[in-house]
Amino acid sequence: MKRTILGLCTGLLLVSCRDATGPQAPSVELSVVSGDQQFGLAGSELTEPLQVLVVNASTDKPVEDVTVTWQVTSGGGNVTPATATTDESGIAETRLRLGSSLGSYVVKATAPRQVGTAAGFSAEAVLRPEIQSITPAGGAAGQTVVITGANFHNRAEYDAVRFDRIRGRIVSATSTRIEVVVPGCVPTRTVAVDVLVGSVTSATTPFAAVGVPGTALTIQPGQAIFLSAPAELACLRLPGGIPSARYLLLPQNATRIYRGEMPFELGSYPGIAPAAAIPPAADVPSADAFELRLRARERAWVGAAAELRAATAGLAAQVAEPQVGDQRAFKVLNSEQKSVSITAEVVAVSTRALIYQDLAAPTGGFTATDFTRFGELLDDPIYDTDVAVFGAPSDIDGNGRIIILFTPRVNALTEKGDASFIAGYFYGCDLVDKSRCADSNRGEIFYSLVPDPQGKFGDVRSSSTVLRAVQPVLAHELQHMINFSARNQSLDALWLSEALAHTAEDVVGEVFAQRGDAVPAREFQRTNYSRASRFLSSIGSTSLLAEEAPGTLELRGGVFLFLRYLRAHYGGNELLRKLTRTQLTSTQNVTAQTGQAWDRLLGDFGIALYNSSLAGTSVPPLDQRHTFGDLPIRPGLLSEVGTFPLAVGVLPFTDGASSGRLPPGASSMFLATAPVTSTYAPPGLMFTGALGGPFAAGSVPQLVVYRAR
Repeated sequence: MKRTILGLCTGLLLVSCRDATGPQAPSVELSVVSGDQQFGLAGSELTEPLQVLVVNASTDKPVEDVTVTWQVTSGGGNVTPATATTDESGIAETRLRLGSSLGSYVVKATAPRQVGTAAGFSAEAVLRPEIQSITPAGGAAGQTVVITGANFHNRAEYDAVRFDRIRGRIVSATSTRIEVVVPGCVPTRTVAVDVLVGSVTSATTPFAAVGVPGTALTIQPGQAIFLSAPAELACLRLPGGIPSARYLLLPQNATRIYRGEMPFELGSYPGIAPAAAIPPAADVPSADAFELRLRARERAWVGAAAELRAATAGLAAQVAEPQVGDQRAFKVLNSEQKSVSITAEVVAVSTRALIYQDLAAPTGGFTATDFTRFGELLDDPIYDTDVAVFGAPSDIDGNGRIIILFTPRVNALTEKGDASFIAGYFYGCDLVDKSRCADSNRGEIFYSLVPDPQGKFGDVRSSSTVLRAVQPVLAHELQHMINFSARNQSLDALWLSEALAHTAEDVVGEVFAQRGDAVPAREFQRTNYSRASRFLSSIGSTSLLAEEAPGTLELRGGVFLFLRYLRAHYGGNELLRKLTRTQLTSTQNVTAQTGQAWDRLLGDFGIALYNSSLAGTSVPPLDQRHTFGDLPIRPGLLSEVGTFPLAVGVLPFTDGASSGRLPPGASSMFLATAPVTSTYAPPGLMFTGALGGPFAAGSVPQLVVYRAR
């Protein structure tokens, strides 16, 4: 994490970068993720990207940083870009613009060291469909009608007919004639009918529809209903006749795997107004990107960490007690993120800390008192708290301490003028043998920037700024160190690793608060709430499962809130220990330690966020899982950012629809408020994929309906 003076500070993170000591590139296999069998007008760009998944041919695990080459092998047109690199989920994508000719197009995707066949995509350039007549011109839900016209597809699975955005079931199709059943959710009124071939739509034609009564949901105030079957999502009904009833609707992509976005449409009959547009997430800050790269490098070394601990067992008895003034050489990362040698001397020794400063550190920096204070802070409460909650770190160098190395090389990792800066980092290379990582210092080390009053190694950094920035980062990076050494043969998903490390800052802040030390308590907790506010204001566009850049501040704020919610209901700090000390990863880790299904956790968390946003409510939650329990988040948000900026769309009971794209593990929020009268009939509700069709392959749609009033 990043820490800036304005509260966006951080220690550091990282994304993807190859390490010279790592294994050779593996053989890979390619498969289609999405974008196959699309239709478009000649000369147009297809609506969906072409996406492939690249996996290791031996392990079947996604492979990052593989260059995929795309080529149009039939039909002309062009792809942009012609080459693309896989992200950490092993996915690469491009866009296809069709040529001027009607007919079939084929695109092939290939990669170096590929085994098996290329991944192939087909597309077709078509004419726009035309409706000439509908017979009869009106009808009731469930009735079959005939549409005649031109340019329909003669395969029914490629056609679609919509009645006010609700798809009917096609019985048969030719290029000029379609038989279709009027959908059950259609309202009683004149609706607009259109025909689609893929995503190519015709002009609309009026049709006098007659709706039929349906069974409404039975839902009490404070109760939630979880819906996931595509058939029920396409046509359901809210209760009728309840004056001023209010419903929170949560469309969710409840997948447990980070694989692409889920296009969706949410409609109501009588309809709903579109929600306000949600701003896109900001790019990953440079300090966070740096740490993500370090965490990614560590994935190749975890098993070696266990080997090194075994080889160095019993070393403590051979280690001499360090003394202030002793000097030692270290390998550290420079501004190009390459290893260089520096010399540092011991400036303070405490029960749990051995503090060194680089001999090249600028003058006018920390005093002996400052260094002593760092040691005392690590001893109490950071080390004791992190160990009590997450477990003990390794001690491969046998000195019984954590080394804190203050070096201006960390200052130089941040470019001059950046809005945020790298305050410090832990590097898993130090916990493996030199045979696996040549730059290993073979010990538990935390690297920190130094005060730089003249800006010799970057921007000017005062002692007070560095002191304030580094303290919570110590708790964060110590948790990373504990997690790395505890898991032996695996590393957890980056999103959960960061959630645990941010929570380490939070629990140390709680210790200070319990002692009545309000100032340090706030310093350890404030940036978590700053990031949380960014997540809340862009909740619909932020995945809780993202593992590659952008590993945004929004993501970090979201996973911090999610883990705080889980702590409140599934074991408190003992849950944090279980999540840290296991070989399970990502959602599998979370569901195993909580005993709850992932989709249920995601839905309950969303409702708890909404309830937390309310200053007061006349309907107390029936289920305490719809709150943050004894770990409320509202006070912290109001204290740090002055508001609770949850993005909730307003969805009145009037005609309309809202559409969007939900990343994995993301939720949108809409409020639907019934009229004040008790005479209205149960309104229809529809949650579908794009254009009213099926949901994208690999997505897990869920709609949570919560009666808020």
